[in-house]
Amino acid sequence: LVADVLGMASGRHRAIADQLADEGYYVILPDFFHGDCVTFPDLGTPRLGEFIKSWPTEKWTPDFDVVYQHLSDKGIEKTGLMGFCWGSWAIFWESARTGSDGKIHCGVNCHPSLIIEQMLGGSVEELAK
Repeated sequence: LVADVLGMASGRHRAIADQLADEGYYVILPDFFHGDCVTFPDLGTPRLGEFIKSWPTEKWTPDFDVVYQHLSDKGIEKTGLMGFCWGSWAIFWESARTGSDGKIHCGVNCHPSLIIEQMLGGSVEELAK
């Protein structure tokens, strides 16, 4: 599971992870923001944009590699990602980064925020290729 900018503190993310685990899936909810996050009062303020820009891809993509290694060590051969808002954009980015190397077998995007790509100077159209 890839959380939104509210981070792992959002009870909704943990509840969804718990529900999937109860269904028998091996679930990981990485802290891609390393303890940092925004709060509900930050939404709609300059803090939100500042936060997003403070987490460029090179700061969090290595964490995906740690997750892939962990899954491999556990003998898990297929990986599905589920993201919310920022996490959806991160899945698009990670899918583009890893390409067809077999690390990601499916992705589910709930409320994707692809505008983040434009905020960071990229193109949504290029990312979708």
